[in-house]
Amino acid sequence: MAFRIRRIKGYKCPKCGEAIDVSKVTPLRSVVCQACEHKSTVPAMFDHFEVLERLGKGAFGRVFRARDTVLDREVAIKILVADDEETRNEINEAVIAEARAMAKLDHPNIVKVHNLGEHDGQPYIIMELLEKDSAYRLTRTGGLANEVKVLDLGIGVARGLRQAYEAGMLHMDVKPGNILFDSEHVPKVIDFGTAQIEQLEGKAKGEGNMVPGTPLYIAPETVTGKTPTFKSDIYSLGGSLFHILTGRPPFRGDDMEKVLRKRITGPAPSIGDLRPNLNPLTIDVIDRMLARSRTIVTTRTTS
Repeated sequence: MAFRIRRIKGYKCPKCGEAIDVSKVTPLRSVVCQACEHKSTVPAMFDHFEVLERLGKGAFGRVFRARDTVLDREVAIKILVADDEETRNEINEAVIAEARAMAKLDHPNIVKVHNLGEHDGQPYIIMELLEKDSAYRLTRTGGLANEVKVLDLGIGVARGLRQAYEAGMLHMDVKPGNILFDSEHVPKVIDFGTAQIEQLEGKAKGEGNMVPGTPLYIAPETVTGKTPTFKSDIYSLGGSLFHILTGRPPFRGDDMEKVLRKRITGPAPSIGDLRPNLNPLTIDVIDRMLARSRTIVTTRTTS
């Protein structure tokens, strides 16, 4: 199914207000104002949303920064797209069900879903806009990320995952790229249910044995075909924290098949071997998160 957004009419330079002819300019491409030489991106329209910028692209949709022209606020809009009609119906049903469930959650560490809609046969989801970097940027610090800040991130994400689990939802693709920050640098988990949708896409393409999740962080029981649990999400969070704190994922290989094989044939390395200067409690917690058999423990401190 083709992705459809409309050209806007009457575009003006955001700097000097001069009218610019964009009739031959592809939406979301750059244009230079002849009057002031200011370079800007030409927006597009989708339903009552002024689409300003593409934030991400997946197998089943696109995510944009957009302005809600009715409420006059900026949001993130995910527009669902699939080529195969049968798969499209399955994906739409799954994503909409997941979005409705997420809309009922009210947790500071889970992205807020504002609304659902459909325009020109394409379902869309309206979410809060998170403009700060994702936690993936922290994996590029060469293993020098601040320990306390990373632990705060992990605690927040774990709390969000726990509330989702208590509402009957698993994430199944926890990774640094799915942890975004708001303007106050509060971590928020995005893309619940993405792994299941990618499985549907894989099934439609004849890839029936697709494993849900990202190979660098996926839990070993998921690799072997067992039913994922809350502990599987905790494992993936542990792998993400390991990557952020060391600058490398727990398992590495020449290809993803080798990475997955290592995960099911041997234990994860101790994070203390790569960053021995970490607090022993930090090392213990992350090592337990990445253990083949995970025990979820609630620790209480008494004074």
